[in-house]
Amino acid sequence: MKFQIGIRACCAWLIMTALTSMSVRAQIANPPTPGPSSTASGANDDTINRNEDAISRLIVTQDADGRWLATCEIAMAAKRFPPLLTINASATSSPTGPFFTAPVPVNPNERARSYTVELVRPDVFSDSYNTQLNIVERTHKQVQTEWVVATLKGLKDDGRPYEIKKVIKQTIKWPDRQIWEADRSIRNDGPSTSLANAVRLIDEGTRESLFDARTLLERLLLKNGKITGAYIEMARVAMKTNWGPEGLHQARRYLDSALSIDSTSVNALILRGYVSAHQGHYKDAEKDFTSASQSNPPNLWLWSNWGELLMMQGQTEAAIKMYQKAINHPPTHDTYDRARADAFEKLIAIYEGKHDLDALEKLHKNRVRDFGEDSCHVVSYALFAVQEKDDPDVAIDLLKDANPSDCQFNSSKEALGMAYYMKWSRASEAKRLEYINRARVYFPVGSRLFYRLGSSVVTLKAATSLVKAGEMVDQKDNDGMTALAYAVKDHEYDTAGRLIKVGANPTATVGEQAVPVALLPVFTNDPQGIRLMKKWGVNYSSVYFQGVSAMNYARKMNNKKLLDALGSGSPDI
Repeated sequence: MKFQIGIRACCAWLIMTALTSMSVRAQIANPPTPGPSSTASGANDDTINRNEDAISRLIVTQDADGRWLATCEIAMAAKRFPPLLTINASATSSPTGPFFTAPVPVNPNERARSYTVELVRPDVFSDSYNTQLNIVERTHKQVQTEWVVATLKGLKDDGRPYEIKKVIKQTIKWPDRQIWEADRSIRNDGPSTSLANAVRLIDEGTRESLFDARTLLERLLLKNGKITGAYIEMARVAMKTNWGPEGLHQARRYLDSALSIDSTSVNALILRGYVSAHQGHYKDAEKDFTSASQSNPPNLWLWSNWGELLMMQGQTEAAIKMYQKAINHPPTHDTYDRARADAFEKLIAIYEGKHDLDALEKLHKNRVRDFGEDSCHVVSYALFAVQEKDDPDVAIDLLKDANPSDCQFNSSKEALGMAYYMKWSRASEAKRLEYINRARVYFPVGSRLFYRLGSSVVTLKAATSLVKAGEMVDQKDNDGMTALAYAVKDHEYDTAGRLIKVGANPTATVGEQAVPVALLPVFTNDPQGIRLMKKWGVNYSSVYFQGVSAMNYARKMNNKKLLDALGSGSPDI
């Protein structure tokens, strides 16, 4: 029986040790040397029973970097399964958890052993519901702990568990959670890696990641105010979190600081040129871009930003050459690939304006080649093939095995569904059932389908075929909205015009309050939308909502532009 207990205990302890060993290595710190800048408190126990395991000493110090370190001396009575040591800061002397420091395996073959562990800031938070964003927000509270508790857990030779504790009084006022994490990251990773982490967080672009990036950069600069790259990234944060004249001015000052430290910083010149362009200082921007280009830097934002400056000045052909320099550079597989993606996007927009389908197809192909078939760019290429090239087979071939991530509105399933609706609309009778069934799987019929099919002259053919087959172009979704209502709401008036051509009714009522679609431009202060509605046959003199005419709503709003757009004598529908 004793043998069986020992085997079970041994197996259990081996598993526990294996699971914790990886997370432990990073937590064992070099033992501190208390000095003039350190604080320390401790507890000793000279009355140790040498026949039992014991924690003979526990000392807490704060080093020059602000870390709180706990040093614990363990006395082992005999060889046995390795016990696990945890040391935690706690608000009480008898903590019940959760604990934030991973267990440290203690070597049972040494009768005395000293371990130093960095104490981890307890994570105390509160949750609140943000009604505007419809999310639960978590706020980390300020934390003060009063005790440090060392716990040794192990198994006796007969397999029975034991636990030994040592508690000392130590008040620790912990900094803000983000500050603590930033300081710890800088200590563990070093300034260069921490700066790279800030770049990654800024590229991520979420509100949370930008806040974390700002905190990390601020702590870096607090420790060393001469890190040029940190000022450059602070400028990016300023623009991303406060876009507009104020944010641009703040970014400019950060970049001036960077260049005061290193007047030859190419990255600072490139970004300052971008800021100057958006401030309307085109000559200053040109000067910075020209200076930066002298060294042919790896930062591809030079060419993309320069192209944007030229577009602002109406120099389209010159801008194309700059964008081409960015996309012709081989992929960098780092943050500068974002500049290449930006240049691709800007070039595609230019050639869409030119309606140059051959140039567009080449750009789409090259972008998918460079960024991979699992990127959202493959969805954009597929939509181009369906909506512009009238080639659903290319779209199906692109998407059938692709697994792109969330691509906002350009869902791969929607693009695939549109391709099959196109094939169905022109297929022989023998193939129509197969194609319509596949189309419904990827893009079920509804107001959104008609909205997407109405987005181009090419795909409108499929919408027309659906209406002929008995589908209603004015069918409503769960919010009571039709495809035409969404097109008008989004100011997609070319789409709206196409939908009206296949039977969409501009006087149909939508939404919970049953508002006529034709009144949406009135309520959104959109004179252009009103004029287009009249062009498509809407007689605003007969359009009412809750007994009030469109003209009277415009009068109540005291909006002369709306009144002028509404006019009089509109033809009947």
